[in-house]
Amino acid sequence: RDGSERTDVSGAESAARRRSAGFDRSLPAPLRTRDWTDGLGICFPFVLTPPPPEIQWERRRDLGLYSLSCQATEEPADPRRWRVLAAVLVCGLMGPLDASIVNVNLPTIAAAFRAPMTEASWVPMAYLLVLSSLLLSYGRLGDMWGYRRLFLGGMVLFVAASALCGLSPSLRFLIVARGVQAMAGGMFMAVTPAIITTAFPARERGRALGLNAMMVAFGLALGPSLGGAITQWWGWRWVFYINVPIGLAGFFWARRLLPPD
Repeated sequence: RDGSERTDVSGAESAARRRSAGFDRSLPAPLRTRDWTDGLGICFPFVLTPPPPEIQWERRRDLGLYSLSCQATEEPADPRRWRVLAAVLVCGLMGPLDASIVNVNLPTIAAAFRAPMTEASWVPMAYLLVLSSLLLSYGRLGDMWGYRRLFLGGMVLFVAASALCGLSPSLRFLIVARGVQAMAGGMFMAVTPAIITTAFPARERGRALGLNAMMVAFGLALGPSLGGAITQWWGWRWVFYINVPIGLAGFFWARRLLPPD
């Protein structure tokens, strides 16, 4: 309190004065060159340096107290953020899509290689096991090496592994190629949320991450129907060949839009 004010003000009168009081953003000259910290409503000087520009001083006229108000400033949003989202979603769709696209093709694949169904079931199982075991490790690698580098590297390896799956001369070769494909898919699937978080401001981040989750679910649901249709029209090998043109287009699109590490 100011020294000139009474100290025996009743609680009701004090509350009324607080409600009717305004704020005085002017500051006495001796106080303009100091930093202050707010402790229980009273500010104390501790450093003789000018205050940061984002700090605004406010003084209550009735109480004579000084406090500081910090206003958080948000960085301007990237104007290309929605195109970045579209690029990573198109690329990220292939990961969950390939997790379920071969499920309805197992009888056809087993018949093509004259193998039992128990052995052919390793074609989708190898993909799921490798993918789920490496996602956390790829997230850490993205922090160390850079999200863009890991994303684009995973796309190149995924396209190459998809071509190898389509060219498989034996079932065991196909199972190994599916494991390599899962290793590549985990690279870009693990860093997609981090890229989205970097590209979008806080007020739009939830919407963008929700679209990414929706695309993952859409890929898992679309896989069996799309795989059956492709197998009926062109054969089971085109279930893997279809990733090559889509993956190459997504790679060059993402390479153009993704922010540098």
